[in-house]
Amino acid sequence: MGVIPSSNVVCIATTNGMFKELSEDGELQLRFQLPSSESYDVKFAEDIIAVLTPKHDLFVDGRIFANSVSSYLIHDDVCFYITLQQKLHFVSLKTKQKLCQERAVEIGSNLIVCCSEGIDVIMQMPRGNLETIHPRIFVIRLIKRLIDDLNYVGALKCMKKHRIDMNLLVDHKPDVFMDNIAMLVQSVNDPELLNIFIAMLNNSQCKYCDAPVINNKVNRITEIMAKEILAQPTDLRLRMFVVVLSALLKSSPPQVDKALRLVKEETNKIDDGHRESYTRKWLHHIRFFVNEAELFNAALSTYDLSLTLQVSEMSNRDPKEYVPLLNELLKLEPDDYRKFRIDMIREDWNSALLHLSRLDDKWDEVLTLIHEKKLYSYALLVYKDSLRFKEICSIYAKMLESSALWEEAAVLYNKAGENQKELRCLELSRNVERYVSRARVLSLPDQAINATLLKMAAVLKASSQWTEVARALEIAGSSGVSIVEALSKAGKWTNAVDAAEQCSEVSLVCSFLIDRAESLINELSTKSEEFIRHMKRLASVRANKKETIMKIKSGVECCGDFEEIEAMSEASSICSDRSKRTSKSGMSRASSATIVRKRKQRKKHSLKEGGEYEDSALLIALNSYYQWLNNVIAELVELLPSLVRVDEIPLARTLQQSVQKKFSDAVSSHAQIWPNKLHPWDLPGPIYALYTVDDVFAFPKEGEMPEVVTLGHRCASILSTDEGLEHFRHIFGYRL
Repeated sequence: MGVIPSSNVVCIATTNGMFKELSEDGELQLRFQLPSSESYDVKFAEDIIAVLTPKHDLFVDGRIFANSVSSYLIHDDVCFYITLQQKLHFVSLKTKQKLCQERAVEIGSNLIVCCSEGIDVIMQMPRGNLETIHPRIFVIRLIKRLIDDLNYVGALKCMKKHRIDMNLLVDHKPDVFMDNIAMLVQSVNDPELLNIFIAMLNNSQCKYCDAPVINNKVNRITEIMAKEILAQPTDLRLRMFVVVLSALLKSSPPQVDKALRLVKEETNKIDDGHRESYTRKWLHHIRFFVNEAELFNAALSTYDLSLTLQVSEMSNRDPKEYVPLLNELLKLEPDDYRKFRIDMIREDWNSALLHLSRLDDKWDEVLTLIHEKKLYSYALLVYKDSLRFKEICSIYAKMLESSALWEEAAVLYNKAGENQKELRCLELSRNVERYVSRARVLSLPDQAINATLLKMAAVLKASSQWTEVARALEIAGSSGVSIVEALSKAGKWTNAVDAAEQCSEVSLVCSFLIDRAESLINELSTKSEEFIRHMKRLASVRANKKETIMKIKSGVECCGDFEEIEAMSEASSICSDRSKRTSKSGMSRASSATIVRKRKQRKKHSLKEGGEYEDSALLIALNSYYQWLNNVIAELVELLPSLVRVDEIPLARTLQQSVQKKFSDAVSSHAQIWPNKLHPWDLPGPIYALYTVDDVFAFPKEGEMPEVVTLGHRCASILSTDEGLEHFRHIFGYRL
């Protein structure tokens, strides 16, 4: 007999397994029935009735819950029990799901009682002694309740006691925590507890939480905590100052120099009697987080040599290493020069230049520093409002000129007011428009401009920059013949015809147009034949690959043969590599792998028939044809109208029809080369490479696509069918 706590209903069990409830009118109503037994171990949880039978079967509300149970207890909505296999299980009464991994217990252990409000569970051990355990699931529930109640002190102490990841404090309810950091600082009066919390912070998610992780969690929390503590009254701030240091050193990257500067600021506010003890205490705390070399460097960054001396004395360094250096720095005057020397020791070149720039009598050292450490761009910022700005621009421009960066050098020579050097750099840059623009702004005589342009044109011809050549000759007033020739070689056919008409040299441009049109017709014929040959060979290679895959699928060929082929291929590559470098025994494995990879890339471009990557090479060659055809189409935009203008209509018609035919063939062949629906044999490369995963040949049972496809470098985009047709409608507006 027992009473259900939630309803105060009396429950009666009979020896024949009948569990009945006594109603208010005195009648017994059957709730459920179990196998008959002389005794039952019954426990109540709200309106749930749990029963353990002598046969070690655990029932919940008449339904089997677990087997082979030796003892059990109920805590809230959790049923936990020990099995005959000596395993302690925790299962939810509502969902019937395991709440955590079972744990082993000592043979003969029994569950006795658990605290209804706390986390203590009493177990009786085989020797008769009682032991208290704290199941992790109950501890986590308690901590989450404390966090929900904003009892951060209790939550932190509980996590410290039970060694729970303190990120739970943040990750349980991130937004609520971020809004209550000030309350956390004010309520936790123990700096050691907050230091432990900060030390355990990380940017990953606590395993006991499902809420999204705060972005940049560690840096955001440490920054806010440091600000909150520094804003507290003096007594609280001094007591909690080590937490500020921990927060700064925990951030990423660690703010060691800022921590030391704060130490310096705080110690300056303390009376002389306590200053030394606080300084040593705080520096000793920093030493736990930072190595000696980094700490010494950060101490120097404060430019406080007395603080640096204290930091050095607390380290394990030999005084002979730092005392002479600090004494030498103390002798330096003025203060900016001392800071410059400190920056040089710390290798902070930008800061060194900034401090040295304040000393007019150290100009030679400034130049040396700029040249040695390549601080040209930063020097422009430092000297922006200085009288020496033009000199800095000139120095920087000279360096750029020596590096053949002509246009950049010209800009800085302009800022320096050195116009002749600016024009010289523009001439060397071969930028005709910019040179002419600057020369006219500087009122250079036309004769001098034209002479320079002719020299530039001669150099530009050598590098085949015909568009720039034509522009230079046009501005310089050269003969129409030379301008027409340059425009024709640049492919600027519309401009070439215009120039020819102006100088009555239409026959000249006509000859260039005819040559180009006939060249394109011949090239179209040659490349089209090559395109068809590659198409047929690709179809043959794919057919052979399909046949091989089908044989493997049907069991005619063995997968092991392909594993041997792969192994032999790799071995031959390695042996070939070793034979070439017998005298270079120092070559690393990484370089060997690079050589093998490059050799494989060369194979992918080899059109040799029967090569293992022949289909890859064929696809690359076919892709090149489409790219070339794109370029031809772009050129026809000017070439066809220009042929019409010089009365070469039959030739224009022939060229148009030839290109249109080749374009139509390319469009119709595109789907065959790059099908929308891929089959395994459409994938380029040898079969063993396609079906190799983690260096193991794994052919699928049904012969379907490989599980993993290794992609090479992406091919250049190919002109789409729609774009190509629209382009041709525009080009072939003439019905020739």
